[in-house]
Order: sequence, then structure tokens, then C-alpha cells
Amino acid sequence: MPKQNEKEIMQKMIEVANLIEQDKNDQTTSVEDMLYYQNFEFKGSGLAEKHLIIAKIVNEKESITTYQIYSADAKELIATVNEKGKIHFRAEYLEALREIDENYLKC
Repeated sequence: MPKQNEKEIMQKMIEVANLIEQDKNDQTTSVEDMLYYQNFEFKGSGLAEKHLIIAKIVNEKESITTYQIYSADAKELIATVNEKGKIHFRAEYLEALREIDENYLKC
């Protein structure tokens, strides 16, 4: 990966970490790790995204690990994953998918 891209990704990760810190409700949670994915597919959904940052959030008091999934480009939270591994997409993200194709999310 070229140095410039690496620096840009690191800057985006710092910005996302700052967003998480601003939204934190308590002092028992912390960002344990962050990973950048150039291409990411949500298993079993057929949905794929480019340029995601996934933050591993640990609640040390309750021994719970969750994840927050951000668009690296927009620096917006698009989904969370609870301690049981269930993904919850934000309504704004689902609406953006519907704008792309109204039939996309029909079951």
C-alpha cells in the first residue's frame, strides 16, 4: 500500500476513534482495536461495502465485546454488532440502500 494511502487511512481511523470517544456514555467502555477493510462483505447477505473501519469496543465492567462499523469515507456509523454477533444496521444506512434500489431490501 502506498505511504500516502496508509497515512490517509490512519487519519480516518483517528477521526472515527474521536467520534466514538465523543459518543461514549461511560468510562467502562474503550476501543480495543480498529481495522480497515478496503472490501468487506456482510456474510450471508450478499451486501458488500468498500472502505470500512470496524472498531472493537470492550466493556470491561460487564466483560462484553461489541463492534461498530463505520464508512471510512463518510466517517458515519452504519451498523453495530452486539455481543451475540447480531448486526443492527442504522436506519439511515438502510434508507440509503433503498434510494439506490427500492427493491434491494425487500424480503
